[in-house]
Amino acid sequence: MGKETKKSDAEVRADIITLLGDNRAEEAMSAVKKALRNKNEKVRLAAVAAAGKIGQEEVLPELLRVMQKGDERDAVAVKNALLIMKGNSIIDQVAEALPKMPAVAQAELLSVMGARAAHSRINNVLSYADDKDPRIRMAALSALGQMARKEDLPQLYVLLDRVSQPEELEAMQKAIIVAVKEYESQQQQAQLVLQQMEKAPANKKSAYFNVLAGIGGQEASNTVAQAFSNGNEATRIAAVNALSQWLDVSAAKALYCIAKEPANGAYLDEALRGYIRTVSTSKYPADQKVLLLRDGMEVAQTPEQKKLILREVEKNKTFPALVFAGR
Repeated sequence: MGKETKKSDAEVRADIITLLGDNRAEEAMSAVKKALRNKNEKVRLAAVAAAGKIGQEEVLPELLRVMQKGDERDAVAVKNALLIMKGNSIIDQVAEALPKMPAVAQAELLSVMGARAAHSRINNVLSYADDKDPRIRMAALSALGQMARKEDLPQLYVLLDRVSQPEELEAMQKAIIVAVKEYESQQQQAQLVLQQMEKAPANKKSAYFNVLAGIGGQEASNTVAQAFSNGNEATRIAAVNALSQWLDVSAAKALYCIAKEPANGAYLDEALRGYIRTVSTSKYPADQKVLLLRDGMEVAQTPEQKKLILREVEKNKTFPALVFAGR
């Protein structure tokens, strides 16, 4: 009975602390700071959230101590507090604390630096991009996608050529897209990536396909389509995947050509679905979309593929669409 009462008291106390935080009750800051050291997890986590709301960056050292001494839940709670905290010195304090933290806390702090787009501290994040701990490494690579700029491209290219895990590869591709898009024209963006792809080892060139997909453009789509035609199975898979998620309509022709070629049966479904998506999301007039979707119907083989095309056709309220859908 005694333990149940204590638990109830702790829950009530946690609720009160949460209420104080929600109301930004500055007069309660001393009590909230004391609760940061409470052994009861509910009380402590409530205090972390409240301290962030009331004290802002002034309470950051205390929150970092909680993170350093606590477990994963403490680390996540402090991260969430930091994400909404206001102050000019937060990133510098986080960067300085980073090396002193346990692994779980380092991963959470890296995500904070990414969310705050802390480019001034990008070198701190880059130093964890090769960490032996996969969680820390992934947190660093993901953060780069939110803070990278065009001057960081050389380092990002090195990392792209180095990573091997699919989720890490995707994170680096996103980071490069973010950085290269600081250049004004799509043509310049694509040229820079194409030039770098030429320098990459043969077994790493396909890693650049999804970067080009995120940029778009005819020259880039032609290059990836050519890689499909000349490449091995792994290259072909990567090429179709990239073309299927191309930023603009410039990949539509390549996808259609892949889908209609009988020898490409293994890639037909993904290529056709990519073609349908590309046409449907394009800025073409409704009549033109219907004509292009009708071309897709000619190579569709399964009931699912045909139904997908008809659903997209029906979205275009035109006379040709009604005629085609009624067949």
